[in-house]
Amino acid sequence: MQVPDKNDPFKELLAEQQPDWPRVLAYESFAKTPTEAPKPLIKNLLDCGTRILFGGGSKTFKTWIQCDLALSLATGTPWLGFELFKSRVLYVNFELRDYYMQYRLRSICDARGIKTPANLFIWNLRGFPISRSAFCSILLAECRKLAIDIAFIDPFYKLLTQTEDENSQTDMAAVLRAFDPVNSANISTAFGIHFSKGCQANKEPEDRISGAGTIARDADNIITLTKHEENDAFTLDFIIRDHPPIDSFVVRWDSPVMLRTDLDPAKIKTLGRKESHDPEELFNLLKENDDKFSKAGFVHLAIEELGWSRRTVYNKLDCLFNQKRLFTSKLSGFLNVRAAK
Repeated sequence: MQVPDKNDPFKELLAEQQPDWPRVLAYESFAKTPTEAPKPLIKNLLDCGTRILFGGGSKTFKTWIQCDLALSLATGTPWLGFELFKSRVLYVNFELRDYYMQYRLRSICDARGIKTPANLFIWNLRGFPISRSAFCSILLAECRKLAIDIAFIDPFYKLLTQTEDENSQTDMAAVLRAFDPVNSANISTAFGIHFSKGCQANKEPEDRISGAGTIARDADNIITLTKHEENDAFTLDFIIRDHPPIDSFVVRWDSPVMLRTDLDPAKIKTLGRKESHDPEELFNLLKENDDKFSKAGFVHLAIEELGWSRRTVYNKLDCLFNQKRLFTSKLSGFLNVRAAK
């Protein structure tokens, strides 16, 4: 390699190059390099070492369908018409209390006749304070120790710090980069994320995902659940990077699982009127989560649960503060409902 001149502006950059970078290969050499096909998890859909994203609006049962898939993968049980390969699965639960996580998994097992899945592991972290870097390091260590093939991290917004914005390309890129070591270890990651607000009928499936475009572009596979014009039915769309395209189809919620139907996937729900954004909806959500979230954390929750924009949530919160119906606890720093006099 030619030594750069001392006046070369790239001298410092070249000096920082790491000796273990992959070599640049001529195509002829690359074509002869032995490569191993990745281990399949879902036939023609998902392999080990990739990222899959589940997107959906509020109350589209994203966590239920991910729990169903996790149980199916752990037992090699077919799922919505797909062939699955028995895998070792970790489900990271940031949202549900232990009792309700148990209830959901047990309900799905009973409905589908699944016996106790020895290959499924649960990591309950609801309310546990984490730093993302520490979480990803421990996640990788646990996955290696347990020989995990895929880790579900649900929901995605729990990975954001109080100062990060899901509409920022920079912030979202930082979150996703944190999982590069996990995927590089041949472990798949699955994330549940919400849709942007409003009617989704005139948007492409990948554009329904809320936040910066980095999220949708980064995923190897995306499955979206969009409300169908039929009650309790949802159109599933698939954006696949490495496998042949998959036709959209409709599932119907038959608690506690989704069942595949013959409904027309093109007939997704449209809105007949403008959303009202009633502050009472926000107030009621806070009553259910009194003294559990910082303001920024509650905004993320409200976006997820109500499908409102960030600006709308903040505006309605300001209204409730001005009405002296809310306050921030000096002890916990969390939002609280003010007791009625």
